[in-house]
Parts: sequence; C-alpha cells; structure tokens
Amino acid sequence: MHLIYVGDMGPYSHSYRRLLALEKLGCEVLPVDIGYSPRKAPTKLVTKIMAWQGYPLDLAGANQAILAAAASGKYNLLWVDNAITIEPATLAAAKSLCPSLFRVLFTSDDPFGQVKGHYRRMVKTIPQYELHFVPREKNISEYQSAGAPLVLRHQFSYCPEIQRPMSLTAAEKQRWGSELLFIGHWEEDREECLAALIKAGLPVRVIGKYWRWRLGKHWKLIKPHFNAGPVWGDDYARALGASKISLGFLSKWNNDTVTHRTYEIPACGGFLLAEHSEESVRLFAPGKEAEFFASPEELIEKARYYLEHSEERERIARAGLERCRRSGYDHPTQLRQMLGKVMAISGWSTGDTARILAAPENGKPSCSGI
Repeated sequence: MHLIYVGDMGPYSHSYRRLLALEKLGCEVLPVDIGYSPRKAPTKLVTKIMAWQGYPLDLAGANQAILAAAASGKYNLLWVDNAITIEPATLAAAKSLCPSLFRVLFTSDDPFGQVKGHYRRMVKTIPQYELHFVPREKNISEYQSAGAPLVLRHQFSYCPEIQRPMSLTAAEKQRWGSELLFIGHWEEDREECLAALIKAGLPVRVIGKYWRWRLGKHWKLIKPHFNAGPVWGDDYARALGASKISLGFLSKWNNDTVTHRTYEIPACGGFLLAEHSEESVRLFAPGKEAEFFASPEELIEKARYYLEHSEERERIARAGLERCRRSGYDHPTQLRQMLGKVMAISGWSTGDTARILAAPENGKPSCSGI
C-alpha cells in the first residue's frame, strides 16, 4: 500500500508515531509535514491570529506537497492526521489528478467543541474525504451534518516504543518521581481538583504550559507544585513510571470521554487515577486495572487511600499494563484495524493488503475498538 501521510512530523507527536506504526505494518509512506520553522512566518502575531481564526497559514507548503504526490500517480491513499492547514481545493484537485486516490481524515480533537473556531477551515474540508475516523460518538452525526459521506469511530492508542515501562536509576526516580502527578494543559475543572488535593494536604506535582496555568484563580496555591513543561519521549515515560499515582482528567473543551493518557499512563507501568466515564471503565476494570473518580471529594479519598496502600496500587498498575498489551491498545493494532476498514470500503484486495492485515506480532490478539 502506498500512502501520502499528512501531519505533524515532530519526533514525539502522535501523528508522527502513527506514521511509524504504518511503516511497521508494511505501508510505503510519503510524509508531508504540516510543521514549519518560525523563521518562515511573516510575524509570530499574524501566524497566531490566523490559526485562532481557524485559517492557519500553510508555511510548510503541505498543500503543494500533496498535489505533487497525487500528480505522480504512485499513491492510492491520502491519510490526513489532524492537519488543519489543508485546503478544500487541494483535496478536490488531488482527486482530479489521481481519481483512484482514497482520502481519509483522522482526527483526535473535536472540531465542534468549545474551541471550534480553531477548526473552521478543517470543517469546510469534511465533504472532500471518502472516510472520516473520529474518537467520539457525538462527532459521527456532527460530521455527517457537515457533509461527511462516511464516519467511523476510532480508539485512542499509545506508542509502544515511547510509552513503556523503563528501568530507572535511583537518581531518575528522585528526579521524575512524584506522589501525585498531573501532566497536561489547564482547564478550570482540573485546576479546581488539583487545588482541592493541595488544600487537603496531599503532595501534588503539575507539569504543563506555564502561561495558561498562571492565569488560573488558584495559581498562587498551585505555583509551588508546578513545573513548566512539556515533557517528551523517555522523560515522559520516566515521569509516569516513577510516580506513585498519575492523574487523568477529561477535557471539557474537547468533549473527551477518554484521552491519550488513559492508555499512556498504564502503558508506562503507572497507576492511573482518572476522571470517570462509561467508556473508560470499559477499557480498564475499576479497582483492578485502574481507578476512577467522579468528584473532587472522591479524588481526594482515593488519592489518599492508594498512597497509603502501595501493594494494592502496584498490583493495579501491573494489571493495567497487561490490559494495554492484551487488548491491543497500541498504535499498530489500532491502525491495522482502521486500514482493514479502508480496504473493505475502497474495495482493494491484493497480496500487499493481505500482508498488512496479517496477524499481529507475537500472536497478540487485536481488540475490536469502540
């Protein structure tokens, strides 16, 4: 299978790691980067304004790269991963240049959520794709109303080469370990929960983007517990693996029912204490493979309990890691399932596609997705 893959090619981005997983499955992939050097920007202010208006500048030249690849006639699949700089006209022209090109949009964020203005251009491209993969049930009808011909759900996943248990030295445990750890962006309810933990006398560490957290009403309380992020790669895995409890909050901006960290924390061997959702408790058995809370009071109660019961906490963390592996929550397994759906819908049937859809390595069963 030959595909054009459009996304952020930063070494630790989710899209780049999904690209590597597709290559691991045997696909021949042409990467098209949507990132850019700030030196190419007309001004940083103009770039930010255009992005927040929903029409970010294509400073990387991704649209032209797509057209050049389509004109070659070599590729049968265009896979766009969360790229908001792609123009509707580009997608239409690519199909004209290569009529057999099957166009797929894979999204993680919710373009109809609280920050929907950021996705104005992307929403306009929705009718151009033959297939959409979305992570939320609510998005299916929303995409259809926006003109999508076919919308299927996908499941968030983790990168097994990055998110994995690591052997830590005493110095690394000292540097990265925490009693209670949260890594992520600011939202009001997260701030309230973290402030409640601190007021209850529990030891909290927060890692995130400084500028937004410092605008919160509890910043003076949280500041002594704050470390400016982000944390990437092996250091991310070290922090999750070395901490006794890692917290998972659902983004209200994004209407999340699970997040990437729902999988990444257990995959790193960490103990997941996450905000409750019906979906998350289907993925990890409460009290056996992870633990969940539905209020600040329950969060405080369970955080205190599991800090005091190390054997039970460590047993649950081990079971969560095993669940990730047993159920195939990793990128290659999930992408194999999505490629199977693409092939069935597009009608492709070749020896190459059969090889890509062959049984996973080590006999690991594939999970059914959501």
